[in-house]
Amino acid sequence: MEHTFIVVDDHESVLQGTVAAIQSAYPEAQIHTAATVVEAKDRLASVTPSAVVMDLSIPETPKDTAQTETGIGLLRSLMSAHPQINVVVQSAHVRSLVRLKPLIDAHEGGF
Repeated sequence: MEHTFIVVDDHESVLQGTVAAIQSAYPEAQIHTAATVVEAKDRLASVTPSAVVMDLSIPETPKDTAQTETGIGLLRSLMSAHPQINVVVQSAHVRSLVRLKPLIDAHEGGF
């Protein structure tokens, strides 16, 4: 089974560390990266990943400031539009997820 991942983080060092860890565990995986919500949505439009690994504090566009609310919005739309996709949240702001508890509980993919 081929794995495809989308990794979303606006910090290059975290992004590269996460990609390296995934490559180590899944050497044959296709890994796509995104630093903004716009880039993440572009990736989701072109591939169906096995999992999305994402930070919550991300910017909407490269010119914007990273905000947790922006990542929460992406996560909400991701889970609504792609109920089968597995989601990994890698963030210092995980307490913010309590706002999405009903959506997370209903999500069909792994969380």
